[in-house]
Amino acid sequence: FTAAINGKTITTIQLIGTDYNKTFNTDAEWSKVLDVNTITGKIAWKSGIDLANGDYTVKIKVDEKEQDDLIAGIININASAAYFAQFGIDPATIYDGWSTTKVPAAQTAAKNVTFGAPNLLMITTRNSTKPIKLKNTYVAEKASNDMTTTAAIKSPSISLSGGSYYLLTCYGKAINGAVGQIYVTTTSTDAILSSYTVENTNGWVEYNFLVETGLSSVSAQFELYYGKKGDGDTEYNGTLFFDSFSYVSMTEEEYLAATEREDTVNTKFTTITFDNSSALETAVSPSGFSASNSSSSNSDTQVSGIIAKNNYAYTTSDNKPNLGIYTSQTKEENGNTVTEDVLEEGSALSAAYIFTDAGMEDGATVGDYVLMINNRKATYQSYYMSSLTLESDSYYRFSAYVRTAKIAKDEFAKVYVSFSNEPLTFEVNTEFDKDGKDIENKWQKLTFYFKNEKSSSETASLYFQLGENTEDGKMKGYLFIDNVSLSKITEDEYTTATADNEIYETDENGQVILDADGNKTLTAASQAFRLTNKVTVLTEDKNEGEDNDDDDEDEEKPKTSLNTTLLWTYITSIAIAVVLIAVIVAWLIRKYRRPKTVDPNEGQKADYDRTGKKAQKEDTAKKTGSARDEFKD
Repeated sequence: FTAAINGKTITTIQLIGTDYNKTFNTDAEWSKVLDVNTITGKIAWKSGIDLANGDYTVKIKVDEKEQDDLIAGIININASAAYFAQFGIDPATIYDGWSTTKVPAAQTAAKNVTFGAPNLLMITTRNSTKPIKLKNTYVAEKASNDMTTTAAIKSPSISLSGGSYYLLTCYGKAINGAVGQIYVTTTSTDAILSSYTVENTNGWVEYNFLVETGLSSVSAQFELYYGKKGDGDTEYNGTLFFDSFSYVSMTEEEYLAATEREDTVNTKFTTITFDNSSALETAVSPSGFSASNSSSSNSDTQVSGIIAKNNYAYTTSDNKPNLGIYTSQTKEENGNTVTEDVLEEGSALSAAYIFTDAGMEDGATVGDYVLMINNRKATYQSYYMSSLTLESDSYYRFSAYVRTAKIAKDEFAKVYVSFSNEPLTFEVNTEFDKDGKDIENKWQKLTFYFKNEKSSSETASLYFQLGENTEDGKMKGYLFIDNVSLSKITEDEYTTATADNEIYETDENGQVILDADGNKTLTAASQAFRLTNKVTVLTEDKNEGEDNDDDDEDEEKPKTSLNTTLLWTYITSIAIAVVLIAVIVAWLIRKYRRPKTVDPNEGQKADYDRTGKKAQKEDTAKKTGSARDEFKD
């Protein structure tokens, strides 16, 4: 017989006969007696059961809570005919056209595909006649899985090596008016992503993602969305199928050639846009970054992390700002002096102020997410990425957009790259120029270029810092970070990008012009380039910075210290040598000296002054720079 189960979950089955009354509480219990199909509601006796002949009553209790409107999971087409039937789908037709799968460029060109079936992923609405809106639709009865921002299905993650290239592929099909999206994402960093929209194509389509990783390895995954991500108002219906997910590594040459194809999209994990869908009403920690801050920091002292333009709670439930800068004020109260923290007027920034594209270059945008540090009181905070490997004989570019707000004109946030020695640092204050005058507060792009000439790799760390852990280094204000890019580049790209780093002014004879201090004078173009770019060559002996260093003199040679262990032998030998020389000179003078004659002019002074010559000789003696003179002094 058929029961009106309507796909709901059975909680108990009670079986009542003439001399029989038993309640089954689990599927394992009632399946010994009955075959139950919860989709169709069909119930039949199990063959071979030991029950007396007669009439039996079956009482079924189901869970009455409302069911999910969206179903997602793996299904086998050979064993689920009844399940497909409730959606009006004939499983025999699901793989029609599979052997000549289309590509997304024109959706007409066919590729031979030989794998697939019998298992595949299916995402569908429960009721084929009732369209749904994603805003109030959930999967697995979890309210946090609002389908406007949550994938219906995520694949297991795969590890992609740093500085590498990959092709990730999957196949999709939409029927009965369904719409979906495919993303390749990473849990290791909040990177810029690409996607495909799967629509009612009446056939299978191959979707290809080209992936370029940054300096560190990442964990990547496919994310499948029903409808269009973030669209909570459109009504959707129908069924999506996905199958045959794969990935393969590529050489750089293969990758570059593939980018010219029309059937691929690029996903670059080299650029971190901080697009993190988990950033809702509160700030969340960025993936791939570590943090360093005051252990006493709290929401009254500091707010930091990724914030979402449209979801972040800029005010509390009692309408107090979550962002801003505090100033301590004292007042007299009942004869006592009381100190309280007061929010500075205009310091609680709005989304409109934070999420502006002013200053962005080459088509870059802020989007809906940024990384923010808001020191509400004097404190310190930094976010950093460590273990960034620069391979030998290679070229790299690190860049980021930064912006400050509400920090003092003589204070600066810092962006720097650290090796084992002194860091390469930009000091940032986008509200004031170097003379402390107000300027338009725009995003500023800062870039580091590296050429590693060493025979081994080098490890670096990239820091974004507001305030330092010192008594005088703590500060208040905001620092915003977005579009952080870490990439390996070619020699030609490096040469072209750094061409303006070191160009000097010359005169009409082609000679380099020196300034008052004797340093070479950079051209205006080079000076402007160095304001936002640093070029560094890593050599075997040292990190040789080409940036902001006009001193072309040779490296000072290390001084050799005097070994005093045998100093007494040196003194004795010198004394003996002096005595011998004196004896020999005296003997030669006595033997060869001529008789002295009288000069008629003897006793007259020379008609020129030797003072200047004497001074010159003394000055020359002082400038010998010899180790002996140094020891004597």
